[in-house]
Amino acid sequence: MNANKLPFILPAVFTIRPRVDNEESLQKYAKLLSPHEKHSNHVTELVQGIIEGETCVLAESMTMEQIFWWTKEFKQKVFDKVQSELNQFGMLIYNANVKHLVDVPGHDYFSYLGQKAQMEAANQAKIDVPEAEMKREMCAKLQEGQNLQNTSKIDAETKIISTQGQGEGKKEEIKVRTNVKVYENQKTAEVTKAKEEYVLPI
Repeated sequence: MNANKLPFILPAVFTIRPRVDNEESLQKYAKLLSPHEKHSNHVTELVQGIIEGETCVLAESMTMEQIFWWTKEFKQKVFDKVQSELNQFGMLIYNANVKHLVDVPGHDYFSYLGQKAQMEAANQAKIDVPEAEMKREMCAKLQEGQNLQNTSKIDAETKIISTQGQGEGKKEEIKVRTNVKVYENQKTAEVTKAKEEYVLPI
């Protein structure tokens, strides 16, 4: 039972053996076996009692919601507590397989929590999908606006460069015309001067 006094089932399979990599642990295990007969079940019963006891103590400190939402952490705490107790007998958990927590027949608490979680996820998805669509549309509009701004900027710069180029061309044209006119005036002045200086004899 948990802190709410609601019963549940924790299906688990533990593989527990003597700790063979440590001499002190082997001595502890040997002391555990020595006072009993060869075919005694006292080790199995001891281990089962430790697993059940530590699981019950831990479950009683948590609400059903905590056990449901923190299943992974709950299982890890069970392993840690059991291993801590087994250390004093020189034993080690080599493998532990804990399945999904199950409601006791007649109690549907985990089922309801599962349904609640699914409904909340579905409702959140109904909110998230339109928000994501709106964000996508906003990004598309922003990109379109940015592209228009870039295009306008390029067009404006092109017109400025074109106008500047046309202005430079006109300046050069005026300069050439002016130079031609000056040259023509100089030549006309030279011809007039030459005519004035040269007087034909009568």
